[in-house]
Amino acid sequence: MILIFLVGSIAIGETRAWDSHSAHLIQAQRWEVGVFQPFRYGLSEDLEYSVHPVWFFVMPNISFKRSQADLGTFKTATRFSMVYPTPLLNMVSKDDIGWLIDPN
Repeated sequence: MILIFLVGSIAIGETRAWDSHSAHLIQAQRWEVGVFQPFRYGLSEDLEYSVHPVWFFVMPNISFKRSQADLGTFKTATRFSMVYPTPLLNMVSKDDIGWLIDPN
């Protein structure tokens, strides 16, 4: 039964070529947001940026993905990310018993 479902979903299902974990970029001027995924926006055909909107206030972050030269049939891209975890670390470090990190 599961095998039939998987084959059917592969044959009929819509494939997203611009998944956030692949080398494919989102189309220019297109944006995408999800509950557990970052907000992503295509700046141009070879550049996109993304931020995690929920985590941004606790741990500021931004990521840029740039398309690179293809290697035969393989698509390549480079991702540059900046994350500033200090606000999150300050929230979980206290002198009381039961906190995750000692401030010293």
